[in-house]
Amino acid sequence: MASLLEVIEHKRKVLNHLKNLISNDRLKRANNDYHAKREPRDCGLTIHPGIGCVYECTYCYIKDMGFPFDKISPYPLTGLELAYAVSKNPNVALGKEGTYLAIGSITEPFHPAILNRTLEYFKAISTYLKNHTQVSTKAYISLKLAKDLRSLMPRLSVLVTIIDIDGRLEPKAPSPKLRFESIANLSKVGYRVALFLRPIIPGHSDRVLNELLELAKSYGAEGVVAGTLRVTKDILERLRDAGLDLSYIVSRLRRLPSGRKQIPIMISDLKGRVAKLCDRLGLNYYPTACAANASHYDEVCWDSCKFNRELCDELPNVDVDELRNSLRELIGVRELSISVEDWLIVIKSDTYIPKNYLYLIQAIYKRHVIAKTRGKVLSTM
Repeated sequence: MASLLEVIEHKRKVLNHLKNLISNDRLKRANNDYHAKREPRDCGLTIHPGIGCVYECTYCYIKDMGFPFDKISPYPLTGLELAYAVSKNPNVALGKEGTYLAIGSITEPFHPAILNRTLEYFKAISTYLKNHTQVSTKAYISLKLAKDLRSLMPRLSVLVTIIDIDGRLEPKAPSPKLRFESIANLSKVGYRVALFLRPIIPGHSDRVLNELLELAKSYGAEGVVAGTLRVTKDILERLRDAGLDLSYIVSRLRRLPSGRKQIPIMISDLKGRVAKLCDRLGLNYYPTACAANASHYDEVCWDSCKFNRELCDELPNVDVDELRNSLRELIGVRELSISVEDWLIVIKSDTYIPKNYLYLIQAIYKRHVIAKTRGKVLSTM
């Protein structure tokens, strides 16, 4: 396992290599891009091969985030520029022990309008970054496209979103039947594919859970990621206009949404139902996308351990002495204590530890990190 100092040195080498492949004007564009600056989410650093979506899913949140809901366009960075921007990001560790990457959060990565850009990004990730990567999709993936993808990314965590049987809340997306065929085609070329049951919509998705999971398994899915519905005022109105009884949703809200702020509903009981169904059907249950990404690469991450304490023993060992020495060399820490408990590393220091180092430590040891310095607390959670 790489040390913190080794991870930082590896970033420097990759960055210098990519710098020699890109012109100065394009380097400036990549340096200023938000892939070079953003902090990772729980699922990892989100990568955007496009902006916007045209599927107009009733429950979708991108419109409230300010992204186009009626058009989709390729992201401006080339694959090389994207690789450089990610390498430049101080919060991101590179390589197979690095930060998880996630594609598909604000766009449909396999839509024809951006497919070439998506494949270009996969090639750049595989060639230069080598981070464990996950993609989520509602597109129809033909067997040919699945084979082409496998040639670019020999290993990839794949989530196929299907939340019901009739698809009526996703008026312009490929039908659930076609998406089940996507699962089959992706599985045939050797990918481990999970059904992305996100969001679970009370009064709708929960009525067809058995059928959904049985179909997913029959088409080759090996597991299920269950995800929460987040609503805004506009999303509630769209769901109501689609004919849903909102009482099933509103009763699970701690407060009603106002404006564009996304409010998650409480569905721990429904996730519990999904977990039990998975157990009965012989499917893996993943409480989060991060847990699926880790498992598809034969790893365990903080989320895996959080929801199943038996998996905590499979987390990477933390070399406390090495970590302490690395931090002392990097920032001159004098007083420093480090404790490790299951999915959490707690660092107490007399010197401020930059937050980007916490994200690098999280990537290396697959645990959340908290740093406490003179009453101030920083966290990767």
